[in-house]
Amino acid sequence: HLIMLRVKNEKNEPMNIDKPIKKTKLLSDCVNPKLENHLNNLLKQKNYKSIRNIAIVQGLDNNNLRKKIWPLLLNIKFEKINLEKFESEKLPNPKDDPVVDADNYRSLNDFQFSTEERNYYRKKLRKIIRASLIIKQKYYFQGLQDLAGILLVVCGSNIACGMLIQLYDLHLRCHVAENLDPITKFMDLIPVIIKNENQSFAQVIENSQFKPFAVSWLLTWFSHNISNFNEICRIFDFLLATNPNMILYTFANLLLMNSDLINENSDDDCTLIITIKNLPTNIKDFELFLNNSNTLYSKFPIEQIIEQSQFNFDSNYCKSLEWEQVAHKNEENEINGSTNEKRKKIPNFRKMIVISTILLFITLF
Repeated sequence: HLIMLRVKNEKNEPMNIDKPIKKTKLLSDCVNPKLENHLNNLLKQKNYKSIRNIAIVQGLDNNNLRKKIWPLLLNIKFEKINLEKFESEKLPNPKDDPVVDADNYRSLNDFQFSTEERNYYRKKLRKIIRASLIIKQKYYFQGLQDLAGILLVVCGSNIACGMLIQLYDLHLRCHVAENLDPITKFMDLIPVIIKNENQSFAQVIENSQFKPFAVSWLLTWFSHNISNFNEICRIFDFLLATNPNMILYTFANLLLMNSDLINENSDDDCTLIITIKNLPTNIKDFELFLNNSNTLYSKFPIEQIIEQSQFNFDSNYCKSLEWEQVAHKNEENEINGSTNEKRKKIPNFRKMIVISTILLFITLF
């Protein structure tokens, strides 16, 4: 069952999207009514900690909920962004301008849109990428159009732009650096994570030259490599709700879950490269995959991995402090709000006692 997502074309006329597509922009109907009702109740209660846990362990059920919850996971304030005013401005790196346009022209091809629909979304995608980069003064990376495209289709342009702005300081902090050195250095931690689970296999991975292929997984959160839209959204649920370094553990776990297959093909470099390149398309059980990734992070926190690596990492790339502050800010507001309500009730109660005492005194005397 599908709920039609209605958009408007350039003539401001509604367009119906009426066919199943590979990476669909149709919003899936409620898969689990009980879960949807539970999440809506948690939203009313502002119980963000429980919502975050559900996003990690179960997923957010459908895209109507994702549009509400994804921004909350990043503690985003809903502010209208004037995307049009950034159209004429240069990007922080002027060399990025033609690259953004070229990538935008190739974007959203996996979505089986009509030409009119694809052009509509491409215009929106170009605007949110340009606006977010200019606002934060960050550098463009190839692959951003894939990741931003998912946010756009699920959440709309304004929310998607706000999410990108926040992600540049958190999950995408390595991606938007001046060059790819932070990304490649960041990926050096993957064999270190694996070594804690399987030392001999870690050596195979170090010798496999996996980075050229795995970098697209990192840059796009698998959205470039996986064609199933629901599976991509499930990964986004998980990654948005967890520590920004979790993407490393999903890579490490993907390699560990396929260790036998990789070992079987490790003697021939060409076969090994093809095997590793195709790994994301071979994930059979996404819930097991994500659960194992989360377990891996719990067993070997990022601070421990950095210490073991003995690499000289910039703390901005790997430490979790800023993330913890953002992740728990909503939870703290929830607690503080509850405390304030109690404080409001106490003075009122005291006031009633005082008034009652005065009235009693007047009656007696």
